[in-house]
Amino acid sequence: MKLITQRKQAYFHPPEQNKYCSGAKKVFEDDYEDDGYNFIEWNAQASDLPIEKIKLLALVPGKPQLKKAVFPDYVSELSSLEHIVFDISFLKNKQAEKLPASLRSLILSRNLAYLDVLKDLVKNKIEWDESVRLEKLEALLINAEEEKDEITSRISQENFPELKYLGFRFTDKSELNVFKRFSKLSDLELRDLRDYPIFEHIEHLPLISLDITGANNKFELSGIKNIETLKYLRLNGIRAEIDCQIFTDLPDLTELVILNSKKILNIEALLDCKNLVNISFLDCGNPFKKGVGDKFKERNYEMLDIKYA
Repeated sequence: MKLITQRKQAYFHPPEQNKYCSGAKKVFEDDYEDDGYNFIEWNAQASDLPIEKIKLLALVPGKPQLKKAVFPDYVSELSSLEHIVFDISFLKNKQAEKLPASLRSLILSRNLAYLDVLKDLVKNKIEWDESVRLEKLEALLINAEEEKDEITSRISQENFPELKYLGFRFTDKSELNVFKRFSKLSDLELRDLRDYPIFEHIEHLPLISLDITGANNKFELSGIKNIETLKYLRLNGIRAEIDCQIFTDLPDLTELVILNSKKILNIEALLDCKNLVNISFLDCGNPFKKGVGDKFKERNYEMLDIKYA
């Protein structure tokens, strides 16, 4: 498993025996049961639950529950809960104030199974209640699109003083401003960056891990040289040129993963990256051809995955 993947899992996954799912029984049986989750009825009482054992909770509401967009009563009583996943529409009813203070990670999802319900939900304002502060939250991943704009425009280190991991898909250039409201972020997972000048907005952060998916032909990568703390980098679907010479300016770069990106230049420059031990390229137009790959195979890399580069 790649190091950048291991790092993400450390933020979002508890021990296997402490995973629970509540909501539509069929969704649980189809998507969660085989992964070791335990089922909780939506209307269960906290007194009937193993409160101390529930570390991760995935809320997968059925249509009636999604219409109401209100948490089960027991959620606020889960004093040991560290990780939660729920539909972003629940925020329209100020449900964030019911989240336990013990939370370490939060994933906001989007249920596409009930399109008729969603049409009504998006008419409502979905935002983060600025009065809600989660002291222990380290990771926030937003797997939703347009509905999350009012969240990224409001959240700051005041809401999440210990936040380190932030991930979302861009829907507007103005969302670049979210980063200036944080100073401790060490891990970013960003999607659909188009040609936005991301690096000038994140160079103040103590970044260790950066995952970028989707960027246009005019995307400028050169600014990454100013993030000297970076250790783990994943680039996926970058249409612009990726000049590997720039990676030699990252003294701590340990792992480089590049996927579905065809314009790779100066691949041999990676041989000069002193601390680079893991290299993975997939579907990148084979930049290691003409004997270049042999030069890398001669090195004692911990991981060299270039067979299908």
